[in-house]
Amino acid sequence: MSDANGKDDNYATTDGPFGFGYAVSLSSKDKQCMVHKEYQVGTENCTRNPKECTAGFSVSIWEKTIVAADQFGESMNFTEDDHKYIISTGGDDTGHPGIAIYHKGFWLGAVVSTGDQYWKVEVAGIAPNNTWSNIAIRWEQPTATGEKGLELFVDLKKVGQRVFGTSATKQPPLDPSMVMIGCHRTSSNTNYTGYNDAQFDEVAMWKRRLPDNETNFFFGGFEANFSDVDVEKFSKMMQNVDLTDVNQQASAAEILKKMTAEEPTPSVAPAPTSSSSSSSTSSSSSTAVQSTASSPTASSGTVAPPSVKDVARFSSLLEIMEKMTSNSSVPRVINLKSHEKMLDILDSVSNMFLPSSFEKWKEVQKDKPGSTKVIGDLENWMMGVSKAIVFPNGSDPYKFTRTTDTILAETYKITSGDLRANRDFYEFPEYKLLPDIRKKWNLPYDRAAVPTRLFDDSRCDSRAVNIISMLYNNYDDVVPPRVNRDTMDKYLDYKLDSRVMSVRAETNPVLNKYRMIDSRAPPCVPTLGNDNPIRLKFEHNLKQYSLRQLKFHDNETVYEINQRICAWYNPAIGEYGAWDRTGCKIVVTTEDYTKCACEHFGTFAIVAEQVEPREVPPEQLWLTIVKYIGYILSFIALLIYIITILVSGDLKDMFHLIGLNLAFAVFFGSIFMLVTDMESVRDDRHVCTAISTLIHVCYLGAGAWIFVLGHASFKAITAGVISGRLRAYFFLAWSIPLISVGLTFLLFFHDLGLDPRCFMSWANEPKYCFFAPQMFFCAVAFVFGCIVICNMSTPALRKDNLIDDYGSFCHGAAFVMIFFSITWMFGLLTYVNFHFRRLNFYPIFQVFNSWTGLIILLFIGLASKRFRMVMAGQAKLRREMLFGNAFGTPAVPIEDRQHLGSPVDQRSKSATPPQSRGSSPARPSSVGAEFPNRPPSKGTVAGRPGSRPHSGF
Repeated sequence: MSDANGKDDNYATTDGPFGFGYAVSLSSKDKQCMVHKEYQVGTENCTRNPKECTAGFSVSIWEKTIVAADQFGESMNFTEDDHKYIISTGGDDTGHPGIAIYHKGFWLGAVVSTGDQYWKVEVAGIAPNNTWSNIAIRWEQPTATGEKGLELFVDLKKVGQRVFGTSATKQPPLDPSMVMIGCHRTSSNTNYTGYNDAQFDEVAMWKRRLPDNETNFFFGGFEANFSDVDVEKFSKMMQNVDLTDVNQQASAAEILKKMTAEEPTPSVAPAPTSSSSSSSTSSSSSTAVQSTASSPTASSGTVAPPSVKDVARFSSLLEIMEKMTSNSSVPRVINLKSHEKMLDILDSVSNMFLPSSFEKWKEVQKDKPGSTKVIGDLENWMMGVSKAIVFPNGSDPYKFTRTTDTILAETYKITSGDLRANRDFYEFPEYKLLPDIRKKWNLPYDRAAVPTRLFDDSRCDSRAVNIISMLYNNYDDVVPPRVNRDTMDKYLDYKLDSRVMSVRAETNPVLNKYRMIDSRAPPCVPTLGNDNPIRLKFEHNLKQYSLRQLKFHDNETVYEINQRICAWYNPAIGEYGAWDRTGCKIVVTTEDYTKCACEHFGTFAIVAEQVEPREVPPEQLWLTIVKYIGYILSFIALLIYIITILVSGDLKDMFHLIGLNLAFAVFFGSIFMLVTDMESVRDDRHVCTAISTLIHVCYLGAGAWIFVLGHASFKAITAGVISGRLRAYFFLAWSIPLISVGLTFLLFFHDLGLDPRCFMSWANEPKYCFFAPQMFFCAVAFVFGCIVICNMSTPALRKDNLIDDYGSFCHGAAFVMIFFSITWMFGLLTYVNFHFRRLNFYPIFQVFNSWTGLIILLFIGLASKRFRMVMAGQAKLRREMLFGNAFGTPAVPIEDRQHLGSPVDQRSKSATPPQSRGSSPARPSSVGAEFPNRPPSKGTVAGRPGSRPHSGF
C-alpha cells in the first residue's frame, strides 16, 4: 500500500498485536492514509461491487485507537463529519457500491452497499480503548431459507447484524477499485475524508462468507487469552517479538504467566486446590503499587511422575524463559513505570517453582543446568534492567519490591554516597512492609545486611549503585545439591537447609559521548572482605529428630545432619556450578537458624552435611542358604571339638586348650551373629547394642586366641617350646576384648546400636576399637602361619612323639590362622565404610565366617594325631606307646597295634634300641620318611638332649 496523497513513507511504524511484528500508525492531523489502488484482479468484480460476490465476502483488520475521555463532550449527535474510517472500498448508504468500517463518535459502524441496497450496522462502546482489537465483517445476500446479511464482529464476538438491506439510489463504484485504510472516498467525492488517528495491522479479505467454524481466521493466528496456545506455537510467535520494547516484553510475560499457571496439575492423593496472590510495592518518595496474579499452590499427597510430554513442554517453557531473560532483551533506557511493568516476568518464574513442577525439574536437571541457569539469567537480567533505569528526579533513590508466591525481589538504586549516609548496613527484606509474605511464608526471618562501605575511592560517591536482592521460598527444593568436593566431604550427601537468598551489587558505567565506557573513570566495583562481609541469617528447613526412633533415653536427640555449612553457588565449578564454602563462615548456629558472614556477593544458602543413610544391600537368597548351612555344620563341628577336649584328659595340653578357647569364642560369636538376622533384634536398639557387644567380645577374643595359637605354633616349630605359657595366654586373650569393649562404651556410647546389621555402630570410629586389635592379631597370626608352614620340614622338635603330636597340630593350626585372617580381612572391608559404591564384601565374609567352625575341627582337630586317637578311643594305647617310647621298650607288640587310626599311626616308634644317656638317638626310618635326618645339636627341647637349637626367627 502507499500513501493516499502520494507522499513517501507518510506513516509511522509501531508494534502490532503480540507476535505480529510491526504495524502502521496514522494521524488525521497529517492526513495520513494507506491506499491500495487498482485492487481488482483481472475480470474479478467482487472487490468493485459486493453484488458480484456470489458466495459473499469477509473482511478483517486489527486496530488500536486511543480516545481521550473528554473527546466527545456532552453531545450525543454525531454527523458525517465525525466519521473516522478504519477500512473502506468506497461504499456508503447513499448508493455507492463497496464496504466501509468506521467510528462515529463512540459508535462502531459498518456498511455494505450493492448500489441499489445497503446494509448498515452501528453499535455503541464496543471497541476497547488503547487496546489492539480485531474488527471484522461478513456478508452474503439473505435467502428465504436462512438469515445472512451483514454481521459485525469484535474480537470474534458478533456484536451486530442486519439481515435485510435498505433500498438506495444506485451510484457507480470507484474506478479503478481501491482499498483504503484510515480514510474514505467515493466515486462522487474523490477527495479523501474521514482520516483516523489509530494504528492498523493485518488486513485480510475472503471472497466468501466464512462459516461459524472458521471465524477464528479473523484473528490470523492471534489468541485472545492464549489459553489454547501450545508451547511450540508460542515459541514461534516469540521470534517476531522485540523484547527490548517494554509493551511487547510485558505482553510476552503475561502470556507466559498464563501458560505456566495453567500447567496440568499432577495426580495426587488427595488433591486439594487453592489459590494465592502476588503483590508488589514500589517506593520512589511515597508511591505504592499493588497487583495480583493467581497461581496454584502446593498440593499435598504423593505426586505422580511427570509424563515425557509434560517434561518436554516444561523444557520448552524454560527455553522461552531463557530468551526473555537474556541480556539482549534489556532496553537501553527504562523509566520507573516501565520497570515495574517489566518485572511482571517474576510471576512466570514463580509459577515454575511451585510444588507441582518439582518432579519436572528433577527430570530436566538430569542433563541440563535447569533451575540454576533460570535463576542466574533472571538475576543478571534484573541487574541489567536496573542499570537502565533513569533516576526519576536527578539522583533520588529508587526502591521497588515485588512479591509472588515463591519469590521476594527488591531493586534498589541509589548513589554510593547516599547509600553510606547515616548507616552502616542496608537490610533486606523489610518484613514490616510485607505482611502478606510473613503470613504466606510462615513468619520467615531470613535476612541480609549489606555493608554500605563498598568503595574506597571517594570518586565513586556520585556513582549509582544497583543492589538486586532476592529471597526464594521453593528454590531450595529444586536446585541440585551439587557441592565443591574439594572443600566438602566427597563421600557424604548434602541437602539445602534453608531458603536461598541472593544479593548482588554493581555500579552503572560511565559512558563517553560515543556511548562507550569511559576508561578514564574509576571502575567502582563493589567489594567486600573479611573485615567488611555481608551478613546473612537463614532459617533452617531440617529439624533435629530421631532416626528410626533409636534412642537410649527419651530426652536424647539423634541428628539427621552432621554439620551445617554456609555456602554460595559458584558457577565456575564443574559444568553447571556447585555450592562452595570458600569465603563464607558460620558466625552463630542454633537449632532454628544460622548466621553467616561472606566476603563476596552471590547466591547463598545453608548446606546440610547429611548423616549417611543407614542402609545395607538386601541379603540374597543364595547367601542365606549357604550361610545357614555353614553355621549349622560349624555348630556341630565345634560341639564335637569342645566336648572331646573337655571329656578327654589326654587333650589337656597347652595347644588343645588354646584350641578349646578359640572354639568357645567362635561358637558363641556365630550364635550371636545369627541372632542379629532377627528383625526384632535389629529394631530394638538396646537389644541390638547388647548383641553387638557380645559379638565384639567373642570375635575379638577369637582373634586374640588366633594370635596366641600362632605364637605358640611358631615357638614350637622354631624353638621347640611346647608348654608353660597357657596362663599368660589366657589372661592376654580375654583381657584385650574386655578392654576394647570398655573403651567403646566409654568413647562412643551414643553411637552404639545404630548399625542395620547390629555390628557395633554405623559410624566408623567405634569400629576401630574392634578392628585395630583384630587386624593386628590377624596380621601377626598370618605371618606366624606362613613361617610354620615353611619350617614344617625342619622342625625344632626332635622327639618322634612330639613331632607326631605337636607337628601335626601346628601344621593344621597354620591353615586355621591363614583362613581366619583372610576372613576378617573381608570383615574389615564389610563393616568399615570405605565408600566402595559398587563393591559388597558382605557375602564373601559371611560365607567364610559361617564355615570357620568346620575349619577348626578339620585342621586343629582331626588333623592332630593325638585328637584322632582320642576320637578313635585309643587314648590308653597312646599313653602306653608314649611310655614305651620314652624308656625304649615297646608297650605292646606291633602286631597288636594294627588297629590304630592311620598307616602312620601303625608305624613302630619303639623298635629302636635304647641309646646311652646324653647321646642323640638315631631316627627310625619310618620317621625319616617324613623328616630327613639332621646332625645332632647341643640344644634341648622339653628337657631332652640332642634337639635343634633356637631358630633364627
